[in-house]
Amino acid sequence: MGETVGQLGEKRLLQQVILPMINPGQNPHLAGDDCGIVGIGSGQIVCVSTDRVPWDLTAYHLKIMSEYDLGYYLAVLNISDIAAMGAKPTGLLLNIALPSDFPIKDLVQIFKGALAAATEYNCSIIGGDLSEAHEPSLCATSIGYTNAGECIFRKGSQPGDSIVMTPPFGLCATAFRYYRDAKPHGMILEKSSEEALKAALIRPVPQIATGQRLARHNGRVTVMDNTDGLSQTIVELAEINQMHYSIDVDLLTIDELTNRVGAFLGEDPISIGMGPGADMNLVGTVDDASIIDGKEIVRIGTVQEGSGVSITTSGATRPLKPNGWDYFTKCGTQ
Repeated sequence: MGETVGQLGEKRLLQQVILPMINPGQNPHLAGDDCGIVGIGSGQIVCVSTDRVPWDLTAYHLKIMSEYDLGYYLAVLNISDIAAMGAKPTGLLLNIALPSDFPIKDLVQIFKGALAAATEYNCSIIGGDLSEAHEPSLCATSIGYTNAGECIFRKGSQPGDSIVMTPPFGLCATAFRYYRDAKPHGMILEKSSEEALKAALIRPVPQIATGQRLARHNGRVTVMDNTDGLSQTIVELAEINQMHYSIDVDLLTIDELTNRVGAFLGEDPISIGMGPGADMNLVGTVDDASIIDGKEIVRIGTVQEGSGVSITTSGATRPLKPNGWDYFTKCGTQ
């Protein structure tokens, strides 16, 4: 028996096996970015992406998410990829597979949630597919458009560029750890704090307007949306750009809830915030500091010559290892 997908994991499988086959020339318009791109003439391009919400999603099985929430999450997860390209979302295709005994009332709630998100972000559900499967499978394809010169990619950073992100830092990752690890072991937050974490987990906001603002900025910009965990996203960006990304903890605004959950679990709050989570904020680089406003776009580090990622705390620098969703591995369960 040869090597298995479990031995490589999702990220290495993509970089070492799949992308070299389907996009050997690393064409930024093809596979390997948040979206694939198709030119349609008249200076416009269509951005297309697809993503799946696992049926074993932890938040759903912990009863934090309802079927309605799953449908909403499915829609925004795919819309976020369009936002990361600086494009305008316009359509969604839903690909739903279900066992024959799946309750119709639950299916209706999934569609109601997806429709609510699509309506909120001016993105129509234009079709899809419905089929049978041994367990439910929730997938979607998102479609958006923009002008050919107003599209942003993951690749293109240079030494001296600022590493930036849209806030907040780590709240979704904090929520995941609270509901999965801290609350079951006795940590109880006041209702308002728990509701804030729940909202971060089940109602992430795709950064459409900020993505378009970055795309229209007259400067060097790279962007990726964070749907696997901030450390995972930053490490991937450094690898794609073949640069060293240096993160400065002093530039991160750590939420009080992240500090509290970290203290309860006996873990570094930075590691909590950098861990698995899908807050759908944008992470990338800019060469022009004038676009960094400290509100919608904040600086968290600097691009340097070299490779890998480092994080500096109180003058001490250490390597930052990826700790996020990576299917087929121990980090692959959401």
